Amino acid sequence: MKDFISLLDYTHQELVRILDRADVLRTLWKQNQMPPTLSNHQVGLWFLGQGFRNRLAFEIGSRAMGGQVAYIPGDLGVQEPLEDIGYYLENWFTLLVVRGARHDDLVYLANHTRIPVINARTNFSHPCEIMGDLQFIRRHRGTLDGLKVVFVGEVSNLGMSWFEAAARFPIQVTQVAPEKFLANRSMITELNSQAMGSISRTTDLESVIADADLVYTDC
Repeated sequence: MKDFISLLDYTHQELVRILDRADVLRTLWKQNQMPPTLSNHQVGLWFLGQGFRNRLAFEIGSRAMGGQVAYIPGDLGVQEPLEDIGYYLENWFTLLVVRGARHDDLVYLANHTRIPVINARTNFSHPCEIMGDLQFIRRHRGTLDGLKVVFVGEVSNLGMSWFEAAARFPIQVTQVAPEKFLANRSMITELNSQAMGSISRTTDLESVIADADLVYTDC
């Protein structure tokens, strides 16, 4: 798999290997012994909007692993067609990290460049954030098996990635929101048809919160 766009692009086993590697890198980071995996690689960071946490995490992590980092200015597809931008960027970079784009634009860009593209957040999903959360939870809980997550709020990009996580890990994710903000029923049915875990929705917070391992919301 070339890109990291959605958790659904990967199998359960592949995602577990990523979490295992994250555990190793956490230890190496604390020992100031990060491997030079990105040595002689050029990492392009294309971050739209004002967020700073993801930007700093990717920049510091890339540099710690030996990568050369450069920021890409401008909005996706505004100055030039996305396919042209993709062809240009693959001449200069060996990896792209993109945050803040429309999801369809990110997918289109990834399909028009030969270098890996990482979804650092779109309007639809936020897979890196959820993988980081899962790694943290697993480290403290010991396992993800049977994890019960209550997501409070409308289906944001974080909520969507939690749904995708339940499709690939043996966890339960329940969305709690007023009726008009609940996830589309057919989408949940489709995800549940391929899920290792389970996905549900309700308007009744009291019915699920007492049994939750994790209460998660977006602001």
